[in-house]
Amino acid sequence: MPEFYTLRLKDNEEVIASIHKFMEDKGIELAMPIMAYGKIKNVELLTLGKNTTVFRDYSGNSYEVTAMSGKVHRNSEGYYTNIAVILNKSYATTAHGLLRKALADEFLEIKLRKINLRNIIEV
Repeated sequence: MPEFYTLRLKDNEEVIASIHKFMEDKGIELAMPIMAYGKIKNVELLTLGKNTTVFRDYSGNSYEVTAMSGKVHRNSEGYYTNIAVILNKSYATTAHGLLRKALADEFLEIKLRKINLRNIIEV
């Protein structure tokens, strides 16, 4: 049976560090963010395409998180995060890529699905 957790962040909480702390507190080794509801600001994304670039907006402008996916897992050095997001600033302005940095803006809820490593069979 899958286990789901909801992480609620308040204004100005660091998104990735909060996910890592939450997973450590709950003893989760591998999880997949399956959705997010809310806004983020002071964003840094690694955009993937023909030319990989870094999108940065440290102005405090708010971006609604419209999609979040990927994985977070623990390795010998701590937690490794590979989270892709789609952000929406207005109807005409979107950004997408791998999340490197962000702060919650007002509030942010992230739903995580815990993956039990003992149930994974390698072939």
